[in-house]
Amino acid sequence: MLTASTYLEPDGTMVEIAANQPDDQLAESITLQACQSCSRPFDTLADTGTQQDGSPSPDYCSCCLQAGQWTEPDIRMQELIDRCIDIWVKHHVAGRADANAHFARLFPTLKRWRALD
Repeated sequence: MLTASTYLEPDGTMVEIAANQPDDQLAESITLQACQSCSRPFDTLADTGTQQDGSPSPDYCSCCLQAGQWTEPDIRMQELIDRCIDIWVKHHVAGRADANAHFARLFPTLKRWRALD
């Protein structure tokens, strides 16, 4: 069972999980998009990264992309997955196994990581 949170589905749709709701009875609501590198939700325009010309990136967050450049160009997908798992566990969003399963399914569908295939 997951606690109240939002996460990104492989199709880019944000899903809200109601507190103490079984996984098979998710209360879904579409909200803003999320980063196509780390899956961080865009709550405000300030959360988006920037293109080379300084304009907001529609696809990447400020932690992943600044001035059109990756903030960590050599990070591997699994390293980023491990960081996200740690965040979810720390904030009691999900247990380690559930978070790992979610991110292992999600990350290969994100634009940054699809480009590697």
